[in-house]
Amino acid sequence: MIYKIILILILIVVIIAGSMRAYNFFRRRKQRLAFNNAFRDFQGEKPKLKMYHSYGYPAFTITFKSNADMEKAEEDGTLMQFSNAIQEICGSPESKFDAERSISTTYEGRIITYS
Repeated sequence: MIYKIILILILIVVIIAGSMRAYNFFRRRKQRLAFNNAFRDFQGEKPKLKMYHSYGYPAFTITFKSNADMEKAEEDGTLMQFSNAIQEICGSPESKFDAERSISTTYEGRIITYS
């Protein structure tokens, strides 16, 4: 009898872990698709996207080839389009998630100085 209970508990844990893994997989896939859609018509070289989590929230770093490409993406609304898509995917009315704060941009060769 006790073995059946233990087996059922293990099965429940495996099902929950599997469903969370599938949820995260499809959510990251949506995020990647949002990036690809936003930068589909970009008039520069397509940047690289790094996805990670910070303090339990999704975070993104977009690395451009040059400062000019980074400024172009800001001016033509490409970054705002990506930000809006991420807010729709990850945010909810009751969550504190802010897509604009979760996205950082940089370019290759950038020297960061701290004062």
